[in-house]
Amino acid sequence: SIQEAKLSGNWDQAEDKLAYIKKYQDVLAADIIPSKERIQAELWYNKLNLNFWLFQVYFTLGVILLFLALIRIFYQKQLIMVFLNLFIIGTLVAFLVHSFNLILRWYIAGHPPWSNGYEMIVFVSWGLMLFGLIFYRKSDFSLPLSSIFAGTLLFVSYLDWLSPEITNLMPVLKSYWLKIH
Repeated sequence: SIQEAKLSGNWDQAEDKLAYIKKYQDVLAADIIPSKERIQAELWYNKLNLNFWLFQVYFTLGVILLFLALIRIFYQKQLIMVFLNLFIIGTLVAFLVHSFNLILRWYIAGHPPWSNGYEMIVFVSWGLMLFGLIFYRKSDFSLPLSSIFAGTLLFVSYLDWLSPEITNLMPVLKSYWLKIH
């Protein structure tokens, strides 16, 4: 139909067949076809591409925080503390953006974002940052190192061999054993 339409310029038959396929999907696959809101959210998620920016931000902030923590060992200046606190706040903002990104992916997929290798790496980097933020008062080096490692993990997730595609869960993962595991 498409080849005939290209030649003749009449797309009515091809459009009728597409309308039939859409109706067939709407009737038989209504429970798995995402809503318009989820489709728009996924388009927005893909357009933002936050993991690409987050790995750069985490890595940069981690290196700067590590440098400031090393300087703080030798010099106890107020200016160093001001810069250190500013970069800690920046890291917290990046963590909140990362959390938003995970929640958005959860909403789009309809299941928690830890069901494939890509999602697992993104989730582990989020967990690293969570614990880095929790323990940064105990050690000046926990937040810089967790930020550098989280940035490195997000960089690895961005490499070509991991697919960031949002898909349905495999049947084996639809059981309650996934939560237990």
